[in-house]
Amino acid sequence: MRGFPPLHLLFFVLALAALAMPLTRLTFGRVTATPLSGQLLPEDKEDSRTTRSFLRLRFSHPPLQLKISPLADAEAPALFSLSHEQQPVSPFETEVHLPIIDHSVELSITAEWGGDVSQAAVTVDVEPDGMEARSQTVWADGNALDEILTFVWKS
Repeated sequence: MRGFPPLHLLFFVLALAALAMPLTRLTFGRVTATPLSGQLLPEDKEDSRTTRSFLRLRFSHPPLQLKISPLADAEAPALFSLSHEQQPVSPFETEVHLPIIDHSVELSITAEWGGDVSQAAVTVDVEPDGMEARSQTVWADGNALDEILTFVWKS
């Protein structure tokens, strides 16, 4: 006896559904950051020199501290900063206002990792309104990272 084929089909579909549910949560899950008070450029200070943009971060190991600042204006506050209390999750996405001058922007990224992390990677994706997304990955050798990233859009 081989059993009842519709019953086998039912067990197969149930097993497939049990596997599909967690896999869809893993592959399609996104974490959207909520603005932290005093750490993003305020909405009311937006001017013609800034462009609304989406900033996405992916990292191999969650950093203890991470800060992204524009280099165009030395007086501008940090676009984004994380501390170890916030428990960052990768990928991380937030909305910022970038000072895009001559179709380019330079960002300073500093990060620190604790423990026994010998190598870590951070990928920064920048997607301004009306422009294509640009992405750069930087590697930290040791527990600290201090890099300048340049994103250029051709007109």
